[in-house]
Amino acid sequence: MVEQEETIQYTTYATDPMDFQTWVDRIHNTLKLPSIVLALLLGVVLYLGGYLISLAIDFEGVYVRTIPVYLGTIGVPWIMLITRYGSVSFHNAYEVLRPCFLISDNEYVPFIKEWGKRFANFRGNMIAGVIYFFLILPFVVIAFYGEDLMIKLSIISLRAQAFPAEWFSLPPLWVKMCIGIWFGVACSPLLATGARLLILNVRFLLDISRFPVVPLSDVVRSRLRPITNLYLTVAFCWFIGVAMIGILFSSSMDAISIIVIVGLSIIGLLTFLVPQFVYRSFLMQSANLSNQWVMASFYRRFGITLAERPSSLRRDYVERESGIRLAEMSDLAGFMDASAPAEFWVYNPSDVVLLFIGQAIAIASLFVEGIVF
Repeated sequence: MVEQEETIQYTTYATDPMDFQTWVDRIHNTLKLPSIVLALLLGVVLYLGGYLISLAIDFEGVYVRTIPVYLGTIGVPWIMLITRYGSVSFHNAYEVLRPCFLISDNEYVPFIKEWGKRFANFRGNMIAGVIYFFLILPFVVIAFYGEDLMIKLSIISLRAQAFPAEWFSLPPLWVKMCIGIWFGVACSPLLATGARLLILNVRFLLDISRFPVVPLSDVVRSRLRPITNLYLTVAFCWFIGVAMIGILFSSSMDAISIIVIVGLSIIGLLTFLVPQFVYRSFLMQSANLSNQWVMASFYRRFGITLAERPSSLRRDYVERESGIRLAEMSDLAGFMDASAPAEFWVYNPSDVVLLFIGQAIAIASLFVEGIVF
Protein backbone atom coordinates (compact mmCIF):
# COMPACT_ATOMS: atom_id res chain seq x y z
CA MET A 1 0.00 0.00 0.00
CA VAL A 2 1.45 3.33 -1.08
CA GLU A 3 1.75 5.83 1.76
CA GLN A 4 -0.23 8.99 1.06
CA GLU A 5 1.94 12.09 0.62
CA GLU A 6 1.47 14.67 3.34
CA THR A 7 0.76 18.14 1.95
CA ILE A 8 0.31 21.70 3.11
CA GLN A 9 -2.35 23.27 0.89
CA TYR A 10 -3.69 26.80 0.99
CA THR A 11 -7.12 25.49 0.05
CA THR A 12 -7.07 23.68 3.40
CA TYR A 13 -5.27 26.05 5.79
CA ALA A 14 -6.33 29.47 4.46
CA THR A 15 -9.09 31.19 6.44
CA ASP A 16 -11.67 33.46 4.85
CA PRO A 17 -12.54 36.69 6.73
CA MET A 18 -16.16 36.14 5.66
CA ASP A 19 -16.27 33.01 7.83
CA PHE A 20 -15.05 34.85 10.93
CA GLN A 21 -16.84 38.18 10.92
CA THR A 22 -16.97 40.45 13.93
CA TRP A 23 -20.12 42.55 14.27
CA VAL A 24 -18.15 45.41 12.69
CA ASP A 25 -17.40 43.23 9.67
CA ARG A 26 -21.05 42.25 9.37
CA ILE A 27 -22.08 45.89 9.16
CA HIS A 28 -19.49 46.54 6.46
CA ASN A 29 -20.43 43.46 4.46
CA THR A 30 -24.16 44.16 4.76
CA LEU A 31 -23.96 47.80 3.65
CA LYS A 32 -21.20 47.06 1.11
CA LEU A 33 -19.67 50.52 1.49
CA PRO A 34 -15.96 51.37 1.56
CA SER A 35 -14.66 51.48 5.13
CA ILE A 36 -13.78 55.18 4.96
CA VAL A 37 -17.28 56.06 3.68
CA LEU A 38 -18.92 54.04 6.44
CA ALA A 39 -16.68 55.69 9.03
CA LEU A 40 -17.65 59.15 7.75
CA LEU A 41 -21.34 58.22 7.86
CA LEU A 42 -20.95 57.00 11.44
CA GLY A 43 -19.29 60.28 12.41
CA VAL A 44 -22.07 62.31 10.77
CA VAL A 45 -24.83 60.26 12.45
CA LEU A 46 -23.08 60.52 15.79
CA TYR A 47 -22.67 64.29 15.53
CA LEU A 48 -26.20 64.94 14.24
CA GLY A 49 -27.71 62.71 16.92
CA GLY A 50 -26.12 64.82 19.64
CA TYR A 51 -27.07 68.00 17.80
CA LEU A 52 -30.74 66.99 17.62
CA ILE A 53 -30.78 66.33 21.35
CA SER A 54 -29.23 69.75 21.98
CA LEU A 55 -31.98 71.41 19.91
CA ALA A 56 -34.55 70.24 22.47
CA ILE A 57 -33.18 72.74 25.00
CA ASP A 58 -31.74 75.37 22.63
CA PHE A 59 -28.26 74.17 23.52
CA GLU A 60 -26.99 73.84 19.96
CA GLY A 61 -24.85 76.99 20.18
CA VAL A 62 -22.78 75.50 22.98
CA TYR A 63 -22.82 72.04 21.39
CA VAL A 64 -21.19 73.16 18.14
CA ARG A 65 -18.29 74.82 19.97
CA THR A 66 -17.56 71.90 22.30
CA ILE A 67 -14.22 70.32 21.37
CA PRO A 68 -14.94 66.90 22.97
CA VAL A 69 -17.93 66.55 20.64
CA TYR A 70 -15.57 66.63 17.67
CA LEU A 71 -13.06 64.35 19.38
CA GLY A 72 -15.85 61.79 19.81
CA THR A 73 -17.12 62.33 16.29
CA ILE A 74 -13.63 61.55 14.94
CA GLY A 75 -12.54 59.01 17.55
CA VAL A 76 -15.43 56.56 17.30
CA PRO A 77 -15.12 56.10 13.50
CA TRP A 78 -11.34 55.90 13.94
CA ILE A 79 -11.72 52.91 16.27
CA MET A 80 -14.10 51.29 13.80
CA LEU A 81 -11.54 51.65 10.99
CA ILE A 82 -8.79 50.07 13.14
CA THR A 83 -11.05 47.16 14.10
CA ARG A 84 -12.11 46.53 10.51
CA TYR A 85 -8.54 46.73 9.17
CA GLY A 86 -7.17 44.37 11.80
CA SER A 87 -10.00 41.86 11.45
CA VAL A 88 -9.61 41.51 7.68
CA SER A 89 -5.80 41.73 7.45
CA PHE A 90 -5.23 39.12 10.17
CA HIS A 91 -6.33 36.23 7.94
CA ASN A 92 -4.21 37.23 4.96
CA ALA A 93 -1.11 37.78 7.09
CA TYR A 94 -1.31 34.39 8.79
CA GLU A 95 -1.97 32.68 5.48
CA VAL A 96 1.44 33.96 4.37
CA LEU A 97 3.05 32.77 7.60
CA ARG A 98 1.37 29.36 7.83
CA PRO A 99 3.93 27.36 5.68
CA CYS A 100 6.60 28.33 8.21
CA PHE A 101 4.99 26.15 10.88
CA LEU A 102 6.38 22.63 10.91
CA ILE A 103 3.02 20.99 11.57
CA SER A 104 0.37 19.34 9.45
CA ASP A 105 -2.83 21.00 8.29
CA ASN A 106 -4.66 18.55 10.54
CA GLU A 107 -3.15 20.31 13.54
CA TYR A 108 -3.02 23.88 12.22
CA VAL A 109 -6.54 24.23 10.78
CA PRO A 110 -8.51 23.45 13.98
CA PHE A 111 -6.19 25.79 15.89
CA ILE A 112 -6.58 28.82 13.60
CA LYS A 113 -10.31 28.29 13.15
CA GLU A 114 -10.90 28.04 16.89
CA TRP A 115 -9.09 31.32 17.44
CA GLY A 116 -10.92 32.91 14.51
CA LYS A 117 -14.21 32.04 16.22
CA ARG A 118 -13.00 33.54 19.49
CA PHE A 119 -12.06 36.82 17.83
CA ALA A 120 -15.36 37.03 15.93
CA ASN A 121 -17.56 35.92 18.84
CA PHE A 122 -20.53 38.30 18.74
CA ARG A 123 -21.68 37.53 22.26
CA GLY A 124 -18.20 38.09 23.71
CA ASN A 125 -17.74 41.41 21.93
CA MET A 126 -21.20 42.65 22.91
CA ILE A 127 -20.75 41.62 26.55
CA ALA A 128 -17.48 43.56 26.57
CA GLY A 129 -19.32 46.59 25.18
CA VAL A 130 -22.11 46.36 27.76
CA ILE A 131 -19.63 46.00 30.62
CA TYR A 132 -17.66 49.00 29.37
CA PHE A 133 -20.83 51.12 29.04
CA PHE A 134 -22.01 50.37 32.57
CA LEU A 135 -18.53 51.06 33.88
CA ILE A 136 -18.51 54.58 32.43
CA LEU A 137 -22.20 55.36 33.04
CA PRO A 138 -21.78 56.12 36.78
CA PHE A 139 -18.99 58.56 35.95
CA VAL A 140 -21.26 60.35 33.46
CA VAL A 141 -24.00 60.65 36.10
CA ILE A 142 -21.51 61.89 38.71
CA ALA A 143 -20.18 64.46 36.24
CA PHE A 144 -23.62 66.08 35.98
CA TYR A 145 -25.14 65.43 39.40
CA GLY A 146 -22.30 64.59 41.79
CA GLU A 147 -20.41 67.86 42.22
CA ASP A 148 -20.04 67.39 45.99
CA LEU A 149 -18.69 63.87 45.50
CA MET A 150 -16.25 65.10 42.86
CA ILE A 151 -14.92 67.77 45.19
CA LYS A 152 -14.63 65.32 48.07
CA LEU A 153 -12.71 62.78 45.97
CA SER A 154 -10.78 65.39 43.92
CA ILE A 155 -12.06 63.94 40.63
CA ILE A 156 -11.76 66.94 38.32
CA SER A 157 -11.43 64.99 35.07
CA LEU A 158 -15.14 64.09 35.07
CA ARG A 159 -15.85 67.74 34.32
CA ALA A 160 -12.96 68.27 31.95
CA GLN A 161 -12.29 71.93 31.19
CA ALA A 162 -12.55 71.05 27.52
CA PHE A 163 -16.31 71.29 28.06
CA PRO A 164 -17.75 74.81 28.21
CA ALA A 165 -19.11 75.71 31.66
CA GLU A 166 -22.68 75.72 30.32
CA TRP A 167 -22.64 71.93 30.15
CA PHE A 168 -22.76 71.61 33.93
CA SER A 169 -24.28 74.91 35.09
CA LEU A 170 -27.49 75.47 33.12
CA PRO A 171 -30.57 73.22 33.50
CA PRO A 172 -31.90 70.84 32.37
CA LEU A 173 -28.81 68.76 33.08
CA TRP A 174 -30.48 65.45 32.23
CA VAL A 175 -30.80 66.41 28.55
CA LYS A 176 -27.11 67.24 28.35
CA MET A 177 -26.36 63.98 30.11
CA CYS A 178 -28.33 62.23 27.37
CA ILE A 179 -25.90 63.68 24.83
CA GLY A 180 -23.03 62.14 26.77
CA ILE A 181 -24.87 58.82 26.98
CA TRP A 182 -25.53 58.98 23.22
CA PHE A 183 -21.80 59.21 22.55
CA GLY A 184 -21.15 56.53 25.19
CA VAL A 185 -23.56 54.12 23.51
CA ALA A 186 -21.72 54.59 20.21
CA CYS A 187 -18.24 54.42 21.73
CA SER A 188 -18.66 51.50 24.16
CA PRO A 189 -19.10 48.54 21.76
CA LEU A 190 -16.36 49.75 19.43
CA LEU A 191 -13.77 50.59 22.08
CA ALA A 192 -14.56 47.46 24.08
CA THR A 193 -14.43 45.25 20.97
CA GLY A 194 -11.12 46.77 19.90
CA ALA A 195 -9.62 46.31 23.37
CA ARG A 196 -10.97 42.76 23.63
CA LEU A 197 -9.49 41.79 20.25
CA LEU A 198 -6.08 43.19 21.19
CA ILE A 199 -6.07 41.42 24.55
CA LEU A 200 -7.22 38.16 22.94
CA ASN A 201 -4.45 38.56 20.39
CA VAL A 202 -1.86 38.48 23.18
CA ARG A 203 -3.26 35.13 24.30
CA PHE A 204 -3.33 33.93 20.68
CA LEU A 205 0.34 34.79 20.21
CA LEU A 206 1.34 32.98 23.39
CA ASP A 207 -0.63 29.95 22.19
CA ILE A 208 0.83 29.89 18.69
CA SER A 209 4.36 30.25 20.07
CA ARG A 210 4.34 26.50 20.89
CA PHE A 211 4.42 25.57 17.18
CA PRO A 212 7.76 24.53 15.68
CA VAL A 213 8.99 26.42 12.62
CA VAL A 214 11.02 25.42 9.57
CA PRO A 215 14.84 25.64 9.82
CA LEU A 216 15.00 28.61 7.41
CA SER A 217 15.28 31.68 9.62
CA ASP A 218 15.63 34.20 6.78
CA VAL A 219 12.51 32.82 5.12
CA VAL A 220 10.63 32.89 8.43
CA ARG A 221 11.68 36.46 9.08
CA SER A 222 10.56 37.52 5.61
CA ARG A 223 7.18 35.86 6.02
CA LEU A 224 6.70 37.44 9.43
CA ARG A 225 6.80 40.91 7.90
CA PRO A 226 3.12 41.15 6.82
CA ILE A 227 1.81 40.22 10.26
CA THR A 228 4.33 42.42 12.08
CA ASN A 229 3.35 45.33 9.81
CA LEU A 230 -0.26 44.68 10.79
CA TYR A 231 0.50 44.79 14.51
CA LEU A 232 2.68 47.88 14.09
CA THR A 233 -0.06 49.72 12.20
CA VAL A 234 -2.77 48.72 14.68
CA ALA A 235 -0.60 49.72 17.66
CA PHE A 236 0.22 53.13 16.15
CA CYS A 237 -3.42 53.82 15.24
CA TRP A 238 -4.47 52.72 18.72
CA PHE A 239 -2.09 55.28 20.22
CA ILE A 240 -3.64 57.99 18.04
CA GLY A 241 -7.06 57.02 19.41
CA VAL A 242 -5.69 57.14 22.95
CA ALA A 243 -4.30 60.60 22.20
CA MET A 244 -7.80 61.83 21.36
CA ILE A 245 -8.95 60.72 24.80
CA GLY A 246 -5.85 62.32 26.31
CA ILE A 247 -6.71 65.68 24.74
CA LEU A 248 -10.08 65.51 26.46
CA PHE A 249 -8.36 65.22 29.85
CA SER A 250 -5.41 67.48 29.11
CA SER A 251 -6.63 70.40 31.20
CA SER A 252 -8.10 68.29 33.99
CA MET A 253 -5.59 65.62 34.89
CA ASP A 254 -6.17 63.48 37.97
CA ALA A 255 -5.67 59.85 39.01
CA ILE A 256 -8.61 58.60 36.92
CA SER A 257 -7.50 60.27 33.69
CA ILE A 258 -3.93 59.05 34.12
CA ILE A 259 -5.08 55.48 34.83
CA VAL A 260 -7.30 55.53 31.72
CA ILE A 261 -4.54 56.81 29.42
CA VAL A 262 -1.84 54.55 30.84
CA GLY A 263 -4.14 51.51 30.77
CA LEU A 264 -5.13 52.04 27.14
CA SER A 265 -1.51 52.77 26.22
CA ILE A 266 -0.39 49.48 27.79
CA ILE A 267 -2.81 47.62 25.50
CA GLY A 268 -1.20 49.28 22.48
CA LEU A 269 2.28 48.60 23.83
CA LEU A 270 1.50 44.91 24.30
CA THR A 271 0.16 44.78 20.73
CA PHE A 272 3.61 45.86 19.58
CA LEU A 273 5.93 44.07 22.03
CA VAL A 274 4.35 40.63 22.44
CA PRO A 275 4.60 39.80 18.70
CA GLN A 276 8.21 40.96 18.74
CA PHE A 277 9.24 38.52 21.45
CA VAL A 278 7.09 35.64 20.20
CA TYR A 279 8.46 36.02 16.68
CA ARG A 280 11.97 36.35 18.04
CA SER A 281 11.51 32.93 19.65
CA PHE A 282 10.41 31.62 16.23
CA LEU A 283 13.58 32.93 14.61
CA MET A 284 15.82 31.55 17.35
CA GLN A 285 14.07 28.19 17.16
CA SER A 286 14.44 28.17 13.38
CA ALA A 287 18.16 28.92 13.56
CA ASN A 288 18.67 26.29 16.30
CA LEU A 289 16.84 23.63 14.30
CA SER A 290 18.80 24.55 11.20
CA ASN A 291 22.07 24.16 13.07
CA GLN A 292 20.87 20.89 14.59
CA TRP A 293 19.94 19.61 11.16
CA VAL A 294 23.30 20.57 9.66
CA MET A 295 25.19 18.98 12.54
CA ALA A 296 23.24 15.70 12.31
CA SER A 297 23.60 15.61 8.51
CA PHE A 298 27.31 16.28 8.74
CA TYR A 299 27.93 13.29 10.97
CA ARG A 300 25.52 11.12 8.98
CA ARG A 301 27.71 11.57 5.90
CA PHE A 302 30.47 9.79 7.81
CA GLY A 303 28.19 7.02 9.03
CA ILE A 304 27.97 8.48 12.53
CA THR A 305 24.63 8.91 14.31
CA LEU A 306 24.54 12.04 16.46
CA ALA A 307 22.41 11.68 19.60
CA GLU A 308 22.73 14.78 21.76
CA ARG A 309 21.17 15.29 25.17
CA PRO A 310 17.70 16.90 24.78
CA SER A 311 17.86 20.62 25.41
CA SER A 312 15.35 23.48 25.44
CA LEU A 313 17.68 25.25 23.03
CA ARG A 314 18.08 22.21 20.80
CA ARG A 315 14.58 20.74 20.52
CA ASP A 316 14.28 17.75 18.22
CA TYR A 317 11.43 18.24 15.75
CA VAL A 318 12.93 15.94 13.13
CA GLU A 319 10.45 13.20 14.01
CA ARG A 320 7.65 15.08 15.74
CA GLU A 321 4.61 12.87 16.28
CA SER A 322 2.05 15.53 15.33
CA GLY A 323 4.19 17.33 12.77
CA ILE A 324 5.78 16.68 9.40
CA ARG A 325 8.80 14.40 9.18
CA LEU A 326 11.84 16.24 7.87
CA ALA A 327 13.49 14.53 4.93
CA GLU A 328 17.12 13.45 5.26
CA MET A 329 19.37 16.17 3.92
CA SER A 330 21.75 14.96 1.24
CA ASP A 331 23.16 18.29 0.07
CA LEU A 332 25.09 19.63 3.05
CA ALA A 333 26.32 22.69 1.15
CA GLY A 334 22.78 23.86 0.66
CA PHE A 335 22.41 24.41 4.40
CA MET A 336 25.82 25.78 5.30
CA ASP A 337 24.30 29.23 5.71
CA ALA A 338 22.67 27.89 8.89
CA SER A 339 25.94 28.56 10.68
CA ALA A 340 25.95 32.21 9.58
CA PRO A 341 24.85 34.90 12.08
CA ALA A 342 21.05 35.15 12.14
CA GLU A 343 18.87 38.20 12.69
CA PHE A 344 16.54 37.42 15.60
CA TRP A 345 14.49 40.64 15.70
CA VAL A 346 11.60 41.10 13.30
CA TYR A 347 11.02 44.82 13.77
CA ASN A 348 13.40 47.29 12.20
CA PRO A 349 14.73 50.36 14.06
CA SER A 350 12.27 52.51 12.09
CA ASP A 351 9.41 50.38 13.43
CA VAL A 352 10.54 51.00 16.99
CA VAL A 353 10.79 54.72 16.30
CA LEU A 354 7.23 54.72 14.95
CA LEU A 355 6.04 52.95 18.10
CA PHE A 356 7.66 55.52 20.36
CA ILE A 357 6.21 58.35 18.28
CA GLY A 358 2.75 56.87 18.78
CA GLN A 359 3.37 56.36 22.50
CA ALA A 360 4.73 59.90 22.82
CA ILE A 361 1.66 61.32 21.07
CA ALA A 362 -0.63 59.44 23.46
CA ILE A 363 1.21 60.67 26.56
CA ALA A 364 1.82 64.21 25.24
CA SER A 365 -1.91 64.61 24.61
CA LEU A 366 -2.29 65.07 28.36
CA PHE A 367 -0.21 68.23 28.19
CA VAL A 368 -1.73 70.15 25.29
CA GLU A 369 -3.79 72.49 27.45
CA GLY A 370 -1.85 75.55 26.34
CA ILE A 371 -2.16 74.62 22.68
CA VAL A 372 -5.78 73.52 22.33
CA PHE A 373 -7.70 75.33 25.04
